[in-house]
Amino acid sequence: MTAAQDSPWRQEVPLSLFELYRSDNLEYVREQAGRIFTPHRLRAVGRAARLDAVMCSRRMRDISFTYASYGAEVQIACGELRDYYVVQIPLSGGMVVQHGRRQAWSGRETASVLSPFDPLRMRWSADCAQLVCRIERPALESRLSEMMGRSLTAPLSFDTAMNVADRPGRAWRLWLENIVAELSHPNSFVDDPMVLPSVEQTLMAGLLVSQPHNYSSALRRQQRSVSSRVVRLVVDRMEADPGFPHTTASLAKAVGVTDRSLQLAFRKELNLRPMEYLRQVRLRRVHNELLAAEAETVSVTEVARKWGFSHVGHFAARYREHFGENPSDTLRRG
Repeated sequence: MTAAQDSPWRQEVPLSLFELYRSDNLEYVREQAGRIFTPHRLRAVGRAARLDAVMCSRRMRDISFTYASYGAEVQIACGELRDYYVVQIPLSGGMVVQHGRRQAWSGRETASVLSPFDPLRMRWSADCAQLVCRIERPALESRLSEMMGRSLTAPLSFDTAMNVADRPGRAWRLWLENIVAELSHPNSFVDDPMVLPSVEQTLMAGLLVSQPHNYSSALRRQQRSVSSRVVRLVVDRMEADPGFPHTTASLAKAVGVTDRSLQLAFRKELNLRPMEYLRQVRLRRVHNELLAAEAETVSVTEVARKWGFSHVGHFAARYREHFGENPSDTLRRG
């Protein structure tokens, strides 16, 4: 499935509730677009070229989304963006991007990511329509600093071409487009002050993880370090009190990560789910207690329930898989 095929839009214009203009006046279009982004030069290619430009724009807090099309082949040139980063996702057509010394073709399978530091030239095809995500520079660099656990030593700079046909770029693009689709409706839940900050933070983190940049290697090392630390903290909690009714959600909350992050960390570090590891801890505790007990003074059921097994039948099956004998056999050997 291509980027265009799995888009949440077909013919409708994204963010149509927030239309800024429809115009064939080149100077007016240039002036209005410059207010949303950066003052620039705009030229229609060909003497007979006539604009049929549309722009719709919606700002959240540190992120804004814009739908833009010119209806004619155009050239755009400007200096450094300075204060913000841009991701341009073509919904139709394409363009050539010259960003500093880097040049890239942006189309259905390749978005473009613009960092704030280099002059920019673009040539849009006549049928090019794009979804443009603007992210304020202080917010994105602050998010990266938080994820790395340290201050940045140099400005954040992305590779220009972004593959949005395959994971992880495709997943990030679909996620962004679904947010925009939701914002295109009145009374969107994304506007809720309890939701909006986390949406922006997660969208920025997703871009930092999915698109290569000059901190990618350092960020991966930090992620591995964080993953190891999170697993160690959770394992310590399990070992300290394996009989407690832990859940993945309660353990994730205790160490300040999401359920999904905890599961991924355990899979990466131990190749197990958190509850699988907890079950192994509990089985070891039962095994050790049965070995140390006298058969006349305790029962298998009592020991199993003490260490968190509420369903004795399931417990016995797991025990046999793990130790190769019934728990009652272990108790008799004690």
